Amino acid sequence: MLAEAREAAKGDRRRVRAVRKRADSDARFALRQEKRKHKHKGH
Repeated sequence: MLAEAREAAKGDRRRVRAVRKRADSDARFALRQEKRKHKHKGH
C-alpha cells in the first residue's frame, strides 16, 4: 500500500512538473509575441 501511494505521488509530481513546464513555455511564447508586436509598432 505504501509503495502504491509513493508511485501515485511520483505520478502527481511528474504531472505537476509537466503542467508547470507547459505554463512556462506558454508564458514565454506570449512574451515573445508581445515583443514582436512592439517591434512592428515601431516601424
